[in-house]
Amino acid sequence: MSEPSWPTFTDAAGDKWTIELNVALVQSLRKELDLDLLAIVTDKKILPRLATDDVLLVDAISLLLSESIETRKLDAEGFARRLFGDTLQAAAEAMVEAVAVFSRPQKRGLIRESWAAMATAETRVTRMALDKLPEIVDRSIEKARKHLETSGD
Repeated sequence: MSEPSWPTFTDAAGDKWTIELNVALVQSLRKELDLDLLAIVTDKKILPRLATDDVLLVDAISLLLSESIETRKLDAEGFARRLFGDTLQAAAEAMVEAVAVFSRPQKRGLIRESWAAMATAETRVTRMALDKLPEIVDRSIEKARKHLETSGD
């Protein structure tokens, strides 16, 4: 059996990180964050939590990389400062890929597809909100205008 190809990402400081998942780390995530990464496709709440709660996401990634963070003379807070925007997205994708690599072969495709579907849903919801935004702004302006007209009497 060959060594798994663990996923990597680069943080905002330019440092490369490799996420290697094992049972002990999964247990730590369950205990510390009430997050069961191995149930990523069977528990319908996990992917939405990870997709919408960036603090939970960074906490999970920090816990998974705690030994590497310590080796590099950082603490969790210093590491967290390096994850935002594109680097946070890359770290999230690496974490989900690490779950896929760790999992049994028959589950890997489902894990990857579930994450992709979550990303697609998030993009659609964002587009819908942006499409509605001008209407919401117009209604707010009209409401404020009416309030000002009636309060001026």
